[in-house]
Amino acid sequence: MKISKITFITYHNWKTKRHGGFHQFAEYTCRQGIETVFFSFSRPYYIVFKKEERLNRQVFQSLVKGCCYEVGKYSLWNVTWPTFALPGFLRHYFPNSINRWLMCHSFISFHKVVKKWLKGTDCFVFESCDAVFLLDLIKSYFPKSLIVYRPSDPLVDFSNEPYIIDAEKHMIDIADKILLVNNESLDVYKKVFPDVFDMSKFYVVSNGVSVSSYMKSYECPAILKDKLTALYIGAFDVDWNLMIRAAKELPYITFVIITPHILSEKVNKYINEIFNLIHIQGILPAEVPKWITNANLILQPFSENVGHFSKKSLGLTAQNYKAMAAKKPIVTYMIPMHLSRYGLITTNKPEDFIRAVAENINRKNVEYTFDISEKDWDKQCVLFMNSLKNDE
Repeated sequence: MKISKITFITYHNWKTKRHGGFHQFAEYTCRQGIETVFFSFSRPYYIVFKKEERLNRQVFQSLVKGCCYEVGKYSLWNVTWPTFALPGFLRHYFPNSINRWLMCHSFISFHKVVKKWLKGTDCFVFESCDAVFLLDLIKSYFPKSLIVYRPSDPLVDFSNEPYIIDAEKHMIDIADKILLVNNESLDVYKKVFPDVFDMSKFYVVSNGVSVSSYMKSYECPAILKDKLTALYIGAFDVDWNLMIRAAKELPYITFVIITPHILSEKVNKYINEIFNLIHIQGILPAEVPKWITNANLILQPFSENVGHFSKKSLGLTAQNYKAMAAKKPIVTYMIPMHLSRYGLITTNKPEDFIRAVAENINRKNVEYTFDISEKDWDKQCVLFMNSLKNDE
C-alpha cells in the first residue's frame, strides 16, 4: 500500500518531543516525504484552566489553530479538535453513553477539522488513549483509509471503565492492523477479546531507543558528580515512601528522581529534610542520555497505586532499553517479576528493593543477554513502515 499522508492520533503534543514511538514514527514518516499530521486528542475545553505540560491554555489555543514544525526539509502539523469531554473524576457521575457523546462533540464541527487538517489521509494510527473514541467518526469520513491501532498500554489492562474497554474492543475488531510493543500484549488481547481476535492483524513492533546516544560519554551533571547515584527518569508516579526509606537507610547513595509531576507539600517537606534525596521537575528529552550514562544505577520505583505489578501486558519499556544500552543495572519495584528474565532486578518488597540497590550500586558495565541493537529506532521505524505496507 502506498501512503502519501498519515495522521497519528495521540495523547501527546509534538512540542514535548518524547522519546516514545509516536514521535519517532511521525518524524520518520515526515522525513520520508509522507505528509504527516500529529493529532493530539483529547484536548477538552476544560484544559484552559489547567497548568500541566500537556494541558494548559496556551497548548489549547495553539493546537486549535495548528502548529507547524520543520522536520528536515519537510513540515509536520500538530493539531487538535477540542471536545466537551469531562475531567476523569467527573466522568464517574455520568452514564457511559453521556461520556462517549461528550468525547466526540464540540463547538467546532468535525467536518471542518477533516476539511482543514485530515483531508487526503491514507492511514490513521491510533494510540491507546481517548483516540479510540474517534474511530467511528474517522471511518465515516475515510472508509477506505488504513486503520492502525498502536497500543503501547492496552486499555483493557490499564483501565477499569467499561465504556473505555468496549471502545478498545471495537478498535481491535475494526482496525486493519494492530501494532503491539511486545508479546505480552498479544497474550492479553487473545485472552480478553477472543471473539474479535484475528491473529493475522497483529504485528509486534516494539518501542525503541537511540542506542548510540546511550553508548557515548557526556559531561556529568553536577548533581551526579563524585557521588554514588541511583536515578529514575520518567512520567509515572514513584513510591515516595519507598524512596524516603531507601534514602534514610542508604545515606551513602544519592537518589535522584526526575519526573514532571508537581509534588505534594508533604513529599516536598520530606525531600527538603533528606540530604541524599533529590527531585528535579523534568528535563528536556535531549538531556536524558547524559543523566542515564552518568548515573551508577537506574531505578523503576513505581507506586503500588500505579498497579504495574498486576499488568499482564507490561514487558520491557523504553526506560529499560536506555539503561541496557548504557550498560547500567536496573532495580525495579512493583513491576511483573517475570521481567527478571531480561536481566532486570525485580522486587516487590521495600526491604528487597533497598537491598538490591545496595548490592548493585557499584556494578560496572552490566552485560545483558538481550540484544539491544535490535531495538534501535532506525530499525523499529523500518519495521513500522513495512508493517503498514504489508497487504498480506
